[in-house]
Amino acid sequence: MADELHGAEVKFTIKHDATVVIEFGTIEIAFLPDQALFFAEKLLAAAEWARQHKAKLDEGTTDVEPGATGEYPRGKLNEDDEGELAVRYRVDKETATVMLDFGKPVEWIGLDGDLAMSLGRKLIQMGAEANGYKKAIIQ
Repeated sequence: MADELHGAEVKFTIKHDATVVIEFGTIEIAFLPDQALFFAEKLLAAAEWARQHKAKLDEGTTDVEPGATGEYPRGKLNEDDEGELAVRYRVDKETATVMLDFGKPVEWIGLDGDLAMSLGRKLIQMGAEANGYKKAIIQ
């Protein structure tokens, strides 16, 4: 199945071993069936969150304006918890660097398991982009 997004062809393929492959421009991502479902659920949740919060996307970045949001989505984790933090991340292709902007000094961050895995996947993809790789395969 093929579709188009922002002028780039997007292909979805299911291989004989049930691997789901998504090709978008020069990027190819392969998922096992459970991973594909997990990714789809997280993508839908992220899209809904962005819609609800009317996130302002800056050109060349992949996230909202960085800094404290004033919210505690998982409750206050400890005495030092200053609440939710919006993070802007982007790839500086000139220096081949993945940049995370927290909008303020940060001593620690707390992530639930799903968010930690999602951040890991995003960093792998951005690291591949920073290094000029044509595809990032996450299995």
